[in-house]
Amino acid sequence: MPPRIFISYRRADSLAVTNRIYDWLARAFGEGAIFKDVDKMPLGSDFRGVIRKATANCRVMLVVIGKNWLDVKDKHGNRRLDDPGDFVRIEIEAGLQGAGITVIPLLIDGADMPSASLLPDSLKELAYKHAFVVHDDPIFKRDMQTLIREVRLLLRGNGGVMRYVAAVLALVVIIGALALIVPPLLDRANVTLTNTQAAVVPTNPATSEPTRPNDTATSEPSATHTPTTQPSNTFTPTDLPSNTPRSTDIPTLAPNLTATTDALAGSLMFSADDELVIGVAVGLSGEGIAPLGIDIQRGVELALEDRPTVTVDGVEFTVAIDVQDDLCAAEGGQAVANRFSSDDSVVGVVGPMCSSACRAAAPIFDAAGYTSISPSCTAPDLTASDYTSFNRAVVSDAFQGRIAADYIFRVLGFTSIATIHDGSAYGEGLVNVVTQRFEELGGEVVASDAVTVGDTDFRSLLDEFAELEPQLIYFGGFPAEAARIIEQRADAGLEDVPFMGADGIRGTEVLELAGESSEGIYATSAISADSEALASFLARYVESYGEEPPAPYHANGYDAANILLDAVEAVGTVDANGDLVIDRAAIADYVRSIVDFQGLTGVLTAEGNGETSVSDIGIYQATGGDFQLLSVGNVTDGEVNIMDAPTAEPMMEMTEMATDEAMMEEMTPEATASS
Repeated sequence: MPPRIFISYRRADSLAVTNRIYDWLARAFGEGAIFKDVDKMPLGSDFRGVIRKATANCRVMLVVIGKNWLDVKDKHGNRRLDDPGDFVRIEIEAGLQGAGITVIPLLIDGADMPSASLLPDSLKELAYKHAFVVHDDPIFKRDMQTLIREVRLLLRGNGGVMRYVAAVLALVVIIGALALIVPPLLDRANVTLTNTQAAVVPTNPATSEPTRPNDTATSEPSATHTPTTQPSNTFTPTDLPSNTPRSTDIPTLAPNLTATTDALAGSLMFSADDELVIGVAVGLSGEGIAPLGIDIQRGVELALEDRPTVTVDGVEFTVAIDVQDDLCAAEGGQAVANRFSSDDSVVGVVGPMCSSACRAAAPIFDAAGYTSISPSCTAPDLTASDYTSFNRAVVSDAFQGRIAADYIFRVLGFTSIATIHDGSAYGEGLVNVVTQRFEELGGEVVASDAVTVGDTDFRSLLDEFAELEPQLIYFGGFPAEAARIIEQRADAGLEDVPFMGADGIRGTEVLELAGESSEGIYATSAISADSEALASFLARYVESYGEEPPAPYHANGYDAANILLDAVEAVGTVDANGDLVIDRAAIADYVRSIVDFQGLTGVLTAEGNGETSVSDIGIYQATGGDFQLLSVGNVTDGEVNIMDAPTAEPMMEMTEMATDEAMMEEMTPEATASS
């Protein structure tokens, strides 16, 4: 069998990682299914021809892209990609031009997707391919499992597009078969009917003409005569086919239609050997975005580490996750929603991550009958838009924005602010809430503007702000743009003007990007309820990933995954064959009706519109390279309350205590013997 998977890579950029990827794929598909190295070509062969032949037979091309992939140079100092004879360029050109080949960029070592402007004309299409991010250990293993599952679907033709095409082709075949079969049957039916009518219809003796049925003396039809010009009701070719099997020459038609109807109704079936999949849609690429997505992904991973199976009617079924990059953008949300809604193994989705992605994904999930629970989409309008699929396990910005405005006006004592957002649904929605509440309190928004994601120079904007002398700059967006605005304040003489953002920036990324300039900035985010379970979770997080959580949504991801697992166990049934049967509508109803769910983030109760979380909001300030909790806010009976935080953050103490207990258990012989 010719290779079906082609791995394109550049030795100077990604040799070690590519070898690891190859080893995983070879174990899954066999070495013969993979073409990786031009070194395996016969001596004297034209490598261009070998490459074209290999790509012509392959179904999937994986393009491994590291940090140096774009700029690797030859011995003359020229960029290799600019050479039409460069074998990597020839490989990718062949993949992009080949019929039926799916080209997947694999981003490794933190590399970003090259923009089209930096690629030769023949490779520009590569910039628009949906990429898969391969992380370092310890996430590498899970990434490989996800990649293998995705590639297997593509090779089997079980992707959504392939299933759609197959369904259309099957329908065409059925219609064609009907076109061939129906006319002869009609002819036979008409001949039989005509002969029968000729035999039983009486004639008028005076004229010898046939007597019409309504001309007969009897008003009731004869028992042996059906006076109609249409064939019998047992064959009506213009009717839609019935779901009930009939005695026809097309015995497979009815069962096929029945299966389609079941699929449309949203019933899923899993055998004991099948994996139930929870889709995870998070941002995994882009400056300042990846840490937020990785944090959520880790929360889901730890949830499945605790619950690798679901138990229904005493039978266990394995659960896996499929992590996809939603780019923290509308186009990414749409792409991921299409991907998941075409995969019948996905029982529900944790995500998307950003409100713009959630807004684009929701109509697609609605149409497919899927259920999503976002751990981080906070735009207030998402639960006021009549989406049936959207739910969230995070507090709405309707609360976070109000509390931020109250803190600025009532605690900091500022009466004038300037606002900036990044154009995203999240950023704009948050700024709108802050603006409305701040003005209600009597404050003035002296300037308001929006920036474009990816821009790096905001000095002219800040110069305009400086002329209006705001007492604080409020920003709705994410770390990359926030960090540059924070840094460039000094260039406009605004270094002493405080800066505040929200949960989109409350993490390590903005502090690292902005460096010393970040000292003193403010950020708000939801606070998880104090509990031993949360402390244990945080200790295990650090143990598993070797670092503190880089963003605030890990516990929300954990809770969202567990709500979906609870839903499967609550509504699933096991049939007589031992198969798990799940109704998508029942999943949706369960998630919209949870009461007193004991989560890491607190006790969650569904409001019936997708809202579940009523967490307190923490107000943090960057001090010494970390965010320290200053105050806690909540909304009770419509009133905003802000209280001083405890002198020591309880969660930090509990985390340290849980870590110490875990270390003691490892050192105890009894614990070792019982493990």
